[in-house]
Amino acid sequence: MKTIYLAPNTNKDKNLEFTKQLIEMVGSRAKMLMDDKFSAFGAAGVEFLPEDRALEQADAVFALGGDGTLLSAAHIALKTGQPILGFNLGHLGFLAEVEKKDLEHSLDAFFSDNYIVEERMMLRALVQNTKTKTVELLDALNDIVVSRAMASRLLDVEIYVDDEFVDDYKADGMIIATPTGSTAYSMSAGGPIVDPSMASMVITPICPHKIYSKTIIVPAEKTISAKMGTRFTCGARVSADGKRTLEFDEHTLLTITKSPYVTRLIHLNGSKFYSVLRQKLAGKDN
Repeated sequence: MKTIYLAPNTNKDKNLEFTKQLIEMVGSRAKMLMDDKFSAFGAAGVEFLPEDRALEQADAVFALGGDGTLLSAAHIALKTGQPILGFNLGHLGFLAEVEKKDLEHSLDAFFSDNYIVEERMMLRALVQNTKTKTVELLDALNDIVVSRAMASRLLDVEIYVDDEFVDDYKADGMIIATPTGSTAYSMSAGGPIVDPSMASMVITPICPHKIYSKTIIVPAEKTISAKMGTRFTCGARVSADGKRTLEFDEHTLLTITKSPYVTRLIHLNGSKFYSVLRQKLAGKDN
């Protein structure tokens, strides 16, 4: 019998109505665990435990919400490495592949072991502050983003690849994305769509103040460094998947490499990236 850790999103799933429906449909096919912070919702057929203890027992994680919920689940399962199945309760749901209308069929496929597990590369950001002597590590499935803290000011960000100077970007910020993240913020900022099976990093400026500023794709084995340029030193921040934010100023050195961790995604009908791309982004079913 499988043990499943449920990661719901109470903003998408009011009163955990969908979660309770899923638990009922799973029935005796699996042991269901949830973080004990959700115990007040009164879901039957599930055991409530502290998150770390629950993850120690889990064989898989069900992310119930949308792509943002799946990103949160990726961070939850970062070190324990359980594969994640995303259930889309929102709109686009590019990563969360199970739609509500397909719930029964999808659960049958999962419990019949009719699925594959795909590994997606992640990024690791080393954030060093030479003034405070602090060092922080951030891991991301989608992207590491440097963004301005003041709406009316441009940033001046110097980018290096393997210590070779690339350019100083006068822009609203910079996105360093994985292939998985290439269909998220990076794409919205004009970056390319990259096949997730590729091992690469995508450097995309946000609203650059240069006509010739273009996205650069570099191999995952490279090291990308970023620091504040000398022209604009207004407040800025660096974030990983929008989940954790640190200060980025003239004393900050940001170093981005391929993370030692991966996110493992469950695909019930095989890995069909281009079909999902066509359906989700182009709105075409065939």
